[in-house]
Amino acid sequence: MLPSTAIVLAAACAPFAAAATVRKRVIGGQVAKPGEIPFMVSLQIDGKHHCGGALLDRTTVLTAAHCLRLSDTVKAGSIDRESGGVDANVTAIHQHPKYRLIPYVQDGKTLSKAVFDIGILKLSNPIESSDTIQFATLAASGSRPPVGSLLTAPGWGLDEKGKFAPQLRRVDLPVSDIKTCMDKDTAQDTDIICAGGGTIGILEGDSGSPLIDPKSRQVVGVTARGGEKNIVNPQTFTNVGSYIDFITGLLEKAPQGGSSPAEETTGNNPTQASPDADERGRIQRDFALIREIPKLQSAFNEDATLKFQLGSKLQAAEEDLLANLGEADFRLRVEQHFAEFNKIPNVQFAMDKDETLKTQLPLKLSEAKKDLLALGGPAWK
Repeated sequence: MLPSTAIVLAAACAPFAAAATVRKRVIGGQVAKPGEIPFMVSLQIDGKHHCGGALLDRTTVLTAAHCLRLSDTVKAGSIDRESGGVDANVTAIHQHPKYRLIPYVQDGKTLSKAVFDIGILKLSNPIESSDTIQFATLAASGSRPPVGSLLTAPGWGLDEKGKFAPQLRRVDLPVSDIKTCMDKDTAQDTDIICAGGGTIGILEGDSGSPLIDPKSRQVVGVTARGGEKNIVNPQTFTNVGSYIDFITGLLEKAPQGGSSPAEETTGNNPTQASPDADERGRIQRDFALIREIPKLQSAFNEDATLKFQLGSKLQAAEEDLLANLGEADFRLRVEQHFAEFNKIPNVQFAMDKDETLKTQLPLKLSEAKKDLLALGGPAWK
């Protein structure tokens, strides 16, 4: 572990520009200046952005737990989403030991939201500090930003036109009382920050990004259950001050002892084998077979929105089914998730363009659904 002073290197970085008055159309925010947020990184899949993160040291990135398993590379040192900067491969992932999905009902549908949504990525090749790259300063242990204060949320998420922002943007969000998010999200953890709402907020693709105190430049939160199309209600961020021990326990360690991004981890150690390991393996295999459809990979390369939308839903479905294996409503969850896949407009568009994909994707989805329903057991039919 690094000495305590090693996590405050960002104190020497260029200061933020003076906090701007919050604009009414801040869905896209304002473009950040090069080097303005030097610890901001883009988590990517095959060179395409899907989540944000904060660089803590040469080999450690702080992000949301739900972003971990889709990430294979990290880009640092550039405000451009897919060009410039320095790239590093992800070699291990560590989700918080209490991270899980909990069910809630909305419009008659059983959905899930993540709680204790914080995690760490370890990098195979170190990212060194430079004029545009510095390491983040973390909030003090046990701290929480006061209600009414303004915090800065950066990200490359969807803009007003529904497309990923080509350059990093930032917006200032007011902190709300924690109860406004707990009521809305039925969260079972209280280590959260509520911010934004009304006409301001963050959208899809901003998950995992740091929430920053513009005065101290400390990372005080991680974007968790924000990123929704409806920004009327305050959005949810994981409170970093509540997780300092978890975070610092993973700083500047050799990238080993975690799992590869394809494996599930809990806390500092890989998940131990359990009696239902075979069933869990079947769930992971079924979703892997869907993702590995050659024509689907080609469609992903041509359509970043399709890759993000379907990739996110596949990840959410896999995590939800893993978390609820053996529960009485497991089969119902399978049915609901697979029904959602078919509702993604870009999926149908991609299949209309490619006859082979039009055959392969429904077939793989049908095979996976059948296998997953069988995990429910005859008594659930």
